[in-house]
Amino acid sequence: MTAACSAISKKFENAQQALDAIIDDLTGGRDMLYRDNLTLSDDQQALNKILAELDRQIALGRLIDHRLQEEIAARDPDDPRRHFLEEELLFPLRQRIVDLQQQLAVSQQGVLALEVIIRNNRELMRGVDRAINVTVSALTVAVTVAMAMANQRLVLDRIEALNTTTSQMIGGTAKALRQQGVDIQKRASLCDARHASA
Repeated sequence: MTAACSAISKKFENAQQALDAIIDDLTGGRDMLYRDNLTLSDDQQALNKILAELDRQIALGRLIDHRLQEEIAARDPDDPRRHFLEEELLFPLRQRIVDLQQQLAVSQQGVLALEVIIRNNRELMRGVDRAINVTVSALTVAVTVAMAMANQRLVLDRIEALNTTTSQMIGGTAKALRQQGVDIQKRASLCDARHASA
């Protein structure tokens, strides 16, 4: 009976150790996500600064583009300076503006992607906390119930052992009483026979 309780206790100690290892892993994962979020937030701030600079450069490029168009429109179509302004200044400027707009789009996507990852990491961290809290509570309940059931089993086993012992003793006593009754009757008959023959 004590061995059964010891086995149950050992089983739950092993379960507790396994659960502790899982909780340690989850906690480590949560801490890693927290550190990732710090780094990702820094990256996001850096991208926001890049976005602001790209916006400024694009606005400046458009302003220069507008002024060049005015300058080109004011010149005669055969003026060689007009061709120079169109081919050597306006065309490369517009290519540069397109490049800057593409960089802006990529940076905006980066900011949004980082925001999604940061939000998902936060949700995962909350999920780890919920899992740990629920799991620990569930284990506590399971251990309490299992130990209470083990105690019940122990008491039931003791009652059964007592009942078995009592039944055996009663049975043994009844058998002894019967045997002793037979022995008494035999001896009494021998005594009666001796007295009768005397």
